[in-house]
Amino acid sequence: GWVRQSTTSKTAVDAFVLRKKVTLMLLKRLKFLITNQSVKKYLAYSIGEILLITVGIVLALQVNNWNENRKQKQLEFKLLHELKENLKLDLEDIASNIRANTKIVNAHQIVLKQLDENIPYHDSLEIHYANLLRHTNFISHVSAYENLKSLGFTLISNDSLRIMLSSLYSAKYKYIVDFEQNYADKFQLEQLYPNVLQRVRIVRFFREAYPFDPAALTRDTVFKEMVRTNEAFRAYILNYYIELEQEVRDFIVQIDQYLQKD
Repeated sequence: GWVRQSTTSKTAVDAFVLRKKVTLMLLKRLKFLITNQSVKKYLAYSIGEILLITVGIVLALQVNNWNENRKQKQLEFKLLHELKENLKLDLEDIASNIRANTKIVNAHQIVLKQLDENIPYHDSLEIHYANLLRHTNFISHVSAYENLKSLGFTLISNDSLRIMLSSLYSAKYKYIVDFEQNYADKFQLEQLYPNVLQRVRIVRFFREAYPFDPAALTRDTVFKEMVRTNEAFRAYILNYYIELEQEVRDFIVQIDQYLQKD
């Protein structure tokens, strides 16, 4: 029993001694590595590798962001070019409506002058009586605007352009369409047309018409009041179109300047 216990104790002592030797050997090896800067070199290499990976990730993100910004800018320019073409078409419609309303206002003034001053009716008045029933409606081209609306107006990076876009389409265009349809046209259809058609024979719309009783018409205060009211509507619309035309031209200039600058 004593021999087995002695053997066990000796084994434990030998294991402790072995661990101690191994530990001392490892410490000496670590000291040697540190002394010879092997660990320092390894750590420096590891840190350098981490830095290279980090820089690579940052550069990749920057390149990706640059590509995304480039794509956004290309899309912005494409839609601005499309918007400019839409605005040019709007200018054509506005110019046409300016010409039409100029003729309408002129016709109303000539007819009123003839009636107020009791000037004898003559054939040259036919076209002016025919133009009493003429009207205009603004038709805007909104494909680019709708595209921007669906993609988000923030796609346009220039604040001034965004403000002008919103002012033109959400306010100015909307107002003239609403005014023509719900005020001027409503007055014409419900009040002017019935009065004119009772008193004037339309031979060809907007081309030829004459009063059934020219002499009686000079004394017809209701008819003359209708003509005066409609003239006021048309004069207001004409002035609005003139201002709108200039605003659209200014907007196109701003778009061109932005596209050329960038």
